[in-house]
Amino acid sequence: MNRPATLAAVFAAATKKIDDIPTVLLPADTTLFRSFNPESPHTRLPKPTAGNHVSKLQANKLLFPGDGVLELKNRFSGPSYNSGIPAAAGLYCVLQQQAMVNEAMHYIRKVGVWALTGRCVIKIRLMGSMLVADLSPHNPRSADFFGSWERTFGSRWSIPRIARWRAG
Repeated sequence: MNRPATLAAVFAAATKKIDDIPTVLLPADTTLFRSFNPESPHTRLPKPTAGNHVSKLQANKLLFPGDGVLELKNRFSGPSYNSGIPAAAGLYCVLQQQAMVNEAMHYIRKVGVWALTGRCVIKIRLMGSMLVADLSPHNPRSADFFGSWERTFGSRWSIPRIARWRAG
């Protein structure tokens, strides 16, 4: 971490904007999707033998965020590298399967038909309602939030830039 004091100042100002984060209340029975690399040391999932399945116990481990104190290069979560700022963990999911493919195409840099090759997809059904942050660029409230952030902190301190700077 090259500039911990600067990061601490941005964090202090950002905590004042916490109530502005766009959220959505997902009702019970909502379906979410998450993809992951089963070969990653952070999401290792043993391949079942032919005719068998992955146990619920093993699959449920994938519902816990893998980052927080670990640096997994996520944009909005992970370690802060500053003792005054707590690490933040995040579980990244989508509501629509095509969003998962689009995201994989962007981050994994594969064309659509191959975007999820070598990855596992889990389908999650909520048993109760859940309030979640909706940081999708397609959500007008997210665009307003990020625009407000940049008006407050300047484009140099956009959240994705801070995340890249923090990780780099």
